Amino acid sequence: MSRLVIVFESTHDAIAAKTALQSIKPIVLPTPREISSGCGIALMIDSSHLCFAEDSLRNNNIINFSTYEICGEDKKQYIKIGSEHSE
Repeated sequence: MSRLVIVFESTHDAIAAKTALQSIKPIVLPTPREISSGCGIALMIDSSHLCFAEDSLRNNNIINFSTYEICGEDKKQYIKIGSEHSE
């Protein structure tokens, strides 16, 4: 199963997201250097939880985030698969 990294523009959003997603047990990690972000912490989830995670974040008014798939043999490559941003 593949893993996803969700990055945020603020630490406040990252902490709120961890609480909103507690039922799927996200892993807190430093934002990978390969991904530019305004926040130093990110969440890792299983890809099977993507729809639930996106819906939960939106329902909790967390709208400034981007989602990346972890790939590559060394697991240090990231492909952006989605983002949400306020207007």
